[in-house]
Amino acid sequence: MDREKSKYVIKVASTYIGTVIGAGFASGREICIFFTNYGKISYVSLLISTMLFMCIGSNILVLGRKLNVNCYGDMIKDIFKGLAPFVDIYLFIVYVIISVAMFAGAGALFSKYYWLCILITAGFAVLAIINGLDGLLNANIIIIPMILLFDIILFVYHIEFPVNLHNCSMISLKSLFNSLKSSLIYTSYNTILCIGVMAPLGNRIENSFISRRGGYIGGLVIGIMLFISNYCIFAYMPHISLREMPLLDIAKTVNPIFGWCYVLMLWGAIFTTLIANLFSITSILERFVPSYLQNVVFICMIIIISLFAKFGFSNIVSIFYPILGIIGLIFITYMALFPVTTRD
Repeated sequence: MDREKSKYVIKVASTYIGTVIGAGFASGREICIFFTNYGKISYVSLLISTMLFMCIGSNILVLGRKLNVNCYGDMIKDIFKGLAPFVDIYLFIVYVIISVAMFAGAGALFSKYYWLCILITAGFAVLAIINGLDGLLNANIIIIPMILLFDIILFVYHIEFPVNLHNCSMISLKSLFNSLKSSLIYTSYNTILCIGVMAPLGNRIENSFISRRGGYIGGLVIGIMLFISNYCIFAYMPHISLREMPLLDIAKTVNPIFGWCYVLMLWGAIFTTLIANLFSITSILERFVPSYLQNVVFICMIIIISLFAKFGFSNIVSIFYPILGIIGLIFITYMALFPVTTRD
């Protein structure tokens, strides 16, 4: 594989990772809820989620090319057939709500400068969205390696820590079932959220080797980051499970300066998820807005969405996720069967 292909594979993988690791992932809250709370069996669930992320990520990219997808609605139409309009509208609303939640999260990280942080985040988001997929790719290739570096530092620091597995739930058939169900829901709603970026990106990649390799590497790195975070959280169980941002609290115990650096890293994770959701929204609006007005409309849209951050929609998002998980389960089932028909 030549240098140009390798560089593009890394960009694709970074973009995939960036769509998945939002504030919930990077702060450790989602990982604690969906994996760590189930004890030792969580590592089995992590392995399954990693394989699904690898398989489905690469297949979304390949399918995006084969279906000539320009926005996520094209793929939804092919998968959900007659139900596509309802799923399409629902996802559009979810993308908007999650974008609002990301703005709110960015402001909450620096509560003393709430609106200033939101304004700065909105400004960077405008720059990324105006540049389209290139802006998204370039933003992720800078931010994602930094996030991965912070995770590795945390892991190395805790590698000799006693892991309190005895404080977690014991393995049983019921805990195994619940853990696997939880990991499937987690994988499914993250997968369905990332198609807004991944499907159009796949259509842009002419070489299916790059699509598959980018999807595999992206999914594998997501799995490694999940494992690292799960391992670090285990070292502080069970009391850490009650914290809103477990990994941030853990980072502060390492060193106060490292803790503040981790806050900036969290902002980066929020930003990558934000621009992925905004890109999904703009890919729909492009079909209805004349090209000469698109940048103005996109900027106004970002400003309006950021203003709603003051209402704090994190609770609303938690209500939408179960439904999103069901839609995602249908989607990942389809994608699991898809490789049979996509070999070049």
